[in-house]
Amino acid sequence: LLLLGNAAAESRAETSARCADPSAPPDLAIAACTALIEGARELTGHLVDHYVNRGIAYAMKPQCDQAIEDYDRAIELDHRHATSSTAKTGAVYLTITNTGSARDTLESARPPRARAPR
Repeated sequence: LLLLGNAAAESRAETSARCADPSAPPDLAIAACTALIEGARELTGHLVDHYVNRGIAYAMKPQCDQAIEDYDRAIELDHRHATSSTAKTGAVYLTITNTGSARDTLESARPPRARAPR
């Protein structure tokens, strides 16, 4: 369970949805993803997605150093996870240029929502 601003408990599915929601404010997405990562009951694929989603939220702040750390962790967990590499490339580019096209690259790298928590 994750406790957010109004101290209301969210279900695991709600927390997972908030972590993956591109319209969620970055701080809320980061909190949701962190709760899921720290819960560590996820399959590797889901855990990788949570690191990528949190990295994207960090990059949108922009806190690219934290974003790159999360992408590196996702790549460590699954080096074949193409989204991790794409998102890391976007964060590095954002760090260098701070342009809208880098933000678009990050947003397009978000893992598909089809991966529902089990």
